[in-house]
Amino acid sequence: MPMHPVFSSKSPFLALACVLGLGACANAVPPTQPSVWRDDIKSPTQRQINLDVLEQTHILYASDAGLKAGEAARLGAFLAAQGSPWSMDVRVQPLTQRGVAALDQTDRTLIELGVQANRIGRADAGVAPGEGDIAVTARHIRAAVAGCPDWRRANLMDISEQNSSNFGCATADNLARMVADPRELSSGRALAPASGSHAAAAAERYRTDQVKPLIKRDGGGKSGGGGGK
Repeated sequence: MPMHPVFSSKSPFLALACVLGLGACANAVPPTQPSVWRDDIKSPTQRQINLDVLEQTHILYASDAGLKAGEAARLGAFLAAQGSPWSMDVRVQPLTQRGVAALDQTDRTLIELGVQANRIGRADAGVAPGEGDIAVTARHIRAAVAGCPDWRRANLMDISEQNSSNFGCATADNLARMVADPRELSSGRALAPASGSHAAAAAERYRTDQVKPLIKRDGGGKSGGGGGK
């Protein structure tokens, strides 16, 4: 009687295992190779944001009646070129007697342009290096990410499974650009007690439909109408 092979329900799985086993023996998988990228261009674990101190001086001209026409606009353009007025320390120095008389007006103009009142200081009267009546010096902090962008390593997948050398630059750069006062990246400011009456007054204006309008300014840096009353 001829012999016929008998297949059980487990036979296909056994056959598959044999085939895979033979294949593994015939083509052995080589060991994992080391990364093709050098250690000196691996992605850093944390991006460093540097704080640079910048200082520029602007000269204002005054008459017996105060700042000359157009000086507020020129001052606004100067501050805008330096950065955010909110994060600036400004020093005002009179250079002539006309400058002394226009100091209060200069302070008010700086506040209208966005400089915090408690960050405006005055220096003793100086000598004009040339023409001009008031020297306004703006000191501000600029935040910049160190080593970014960094494209030394291609943004490609490889067996090292490491990130691109530019990894983290976008997040750090966004933070450096968005922070209102870069000094707070070094140390935060203390929170003062909240003014309950001030907050309640704002809520009351909202309830009675008497909300203060926003202060309007044009692109040239001129202070707008009296919306902050």
